[in-house]
Amino acid sequence: MILENVLALLSRGSVAWNTWRLKNLSNLPCLDGLELEGMNLQGVDFSEMSMNGVRINRCNLKNAKFISTKLRNSDLRYNDFSAAKFIAAKLDKSDLSGSILTGVNFLTASVIDARLQQIDFRGHDLNSLNLRGTYLAGSNLEGQNLSKHDLTDVNLVGANLKHADLSNANLSNADLTGANLHSAQLRGANFKSANLHKLDLSGKDLEGINFAGAVLTDCNLRAANLKNANLSRADITGSQLWKIQSWGWDISGIKCDRVFWDEQGTEKTYYRKHEFERIYAEAIGIELRYDYRLTANEIATLPILIEHLEASHWGTILRLKSIQDVAGGAVVKLVVEETSNYQPSELRAELQMEAKDLKGFSKWANDELSEKLSLFRGLIKPVLNKWRADHPNMEGDSLRVTFRNATTALSCACMMRGVLTAAGFELRIGVDLGEVSVVHNEVTEQADLEGTAVSMAARLEAVSNTGEVLVTERVRHYTDHKGIFKFTPRKAKLAKSIGDKKEGDIIECYSVDMVKPIMDIG
Repeated sequence: MILENVLALLSRGSVAWNTWRLKNLSNLPCLDGLELEGMNLQGVDFSEMSMNGVRINRCNLKNAKFISTKLRNSDLRYNDFSAAKFIAAKLDKSDLSGSILTGVNFLTASVIDARLQQIDFRGHDLNSLNLRGTYLAGSNLEGQNLSKHDLTDVNLVGANLKHADLSNANLSNADLTGANLHSAQLRGANFKSANLHKLDLSGKDLEGINFAGAVLTDCNLRAANLKNANLSRADITGSQLWKIQSWGWDISGIKCDRVFWDEQGTEKTYYRKHEFERIYAEAIGIELRYDYRLTANEIATLPILIEHLEASHWGTILRLKSIQDVAGGAVVKLVVEETSNYQPSELRAELQMEAKDLKGFSKWANDELSEKLSLFRGLIKPVLNKWRADHPNMEGDSLRVTFRNATTALSCACMMRGVLTAAGFELRIGVDLGEVSVVHNEVTEQADLEGTAVSMAARLEAVSNTGEVLVTERVRHYTDHKGIFKFTPRKAKLAKSIGDKKEGDIIECYSVDMVKPIMDIG
């Protein structure tokens, strides 16, 4: 039965169509691509038929039956579907915008990625619908029970969600720009990466809600409860924050150029990059777990660890918060009181990792403790000053530094090795010669060093033995003739690639010892 005959039969009305349909249930035609405009088809039965890609507009389809009908990718705009049955219908990617759906039964229907713009859903039970990715812009969802619904990627721009229950609903990546959430229940909802631009969330209970990566620009959050809310990487620029409750919130990586803290919402407060997070984030905590209980002398070494961490991040200030005995060991907690210009979330991760690596300081013996505390804090600086080192940059227990020539660099390295080894420290040193870029930090007034020579020195340090100074051929070339140093050839396997040399490649280098001290440089 071709579409022309179908159109002719439908033009006689739904009674004629339904009568013919009953006689041909075993041989129903495919109606894919059918086009109907302005027809009176009240009570028509299209159940169990294939109608994908149809265009049916401005028709009277009251009480029509679309039970188990395939209507994917169809244009169904501006029809009157009052009391129609779409039970188990496949409406994925179809457009029902502007249609009347009063009393429609959507039981178990599939509307994934469908467009339901400007639809009045009051009185409808949407519990059985899979609304994921649905376009509901401008629709009336007042009072709807959408609790625990998967509303991922749903377009709710300008939608009326007044008194709706969105508790524990998944609205990740949803767009709610301009939606009305008056008296809506949001407890436990997931708004990860959602667009909530200009929403009125004043006075709402948003405790524990996930707003990670969400757009909350120009939102009204006055007197909102944001306790334990996740606002990591969210953008709250232009929002009103008068009398918010923020205890326990996560604002790591938050974006905020300006907000309003005053009651009237007229006085802007501006923030530099990461400044809002540094000021209002919960104090950064670092936790170290030990598999044994700490002795008094081991506890006394903790200032060394703190000093290391502060030295690796210039301008930070740390404080020992507590030491607790726990089952099988102990827990040491540190708090960062000043983050300098670092992004707090990144700083937390870096400090936690470094602190874990450095906690072995607590194993120093009692008779070494006093001397090591003194040497650690005082010896490095005088040695560097003696050899006029430039741009020293200490990170944790590592040090990068430049010198005016190779001879001075090796002299300093050998002296540092002698002094610190005598004090009981274990160290390894790598030296290379080449151009180095100095990146000056205007805030911390510290210099960072970059360049191939810096990287190669780090590779040599990584493969050196304890107490060894390893240098490249370039360094040996410029210092060997002076008779000050002894160079012992070494072959080392690279632990990390650099330039055209790959991880695992064997490189030729030299272990250095000083055989004749030189006079202090003038």
